[in-house]
Amino acid sequence: PGEFEQALDPLSVNEVSPVFQTTAGWHIAQITGEREKDVGNTLRRRQAERILSARKTEEAFEQWAQFLREEAFIRYRVRPGE
Repeated sequence: PGEFEQALDPLSVNEVSPVFQTTAGWHIAQITGEREKDVGNTLRRRQAERILSARKTEEAFEQWAQFLREEAFIRYRVRPGE
């Protein structure tokens, strides 16, 4: 769990936290309310976007590598079989 989550998890609504320190500095927080949200769809969408982005990057790299292979000039200095 994150630093804020550790400090805020034990609090109830309208409860003020004691002073706590994180890597960002010192904090005092108050829970003013709670709400539930299904973040499953959001997480699945982000994961799908990352997968698609990775595929597009891989395809672009393969196209670039193929282009380089097609444009390469190779001169053999030793005859094959020697």
